[in-house]
Amino acid sequence: FTPVTVNEYGQIGPQAVGWYGVQCSDGNIETLDLSAVGLSGSLPTQIGYMTTMGNSFWIHENQITGSIPTEIGLWTDFSEFLWLQSNK
Repeated sequence: FTPVTVNEYGQIGPQAVGWYGVQCSDGNIETLDLSAVGLSGSLPTQIGYMTTMGNSFWIHENQITGSIPTEIGLWTDFSEFLWLQSNK
């Protein structure tokens, strides 16, 4: 496992290109689709560090628990879908 680097602009390093469910453009995550893959636990507040999150974040149909971190509000470029339904 190689950790993904995030620069001061919220852009990810090239390690994540080609990962399952991750679609990138110019170093930015455009879509993160991890729906129905068996994720469990809570969303960490650090999720807000992905400030250049693009247009879609899908994690529905998993076992996610807890509250939605307010740090998601730091996603300045987020524009379309936040799908969280069918979790715990």
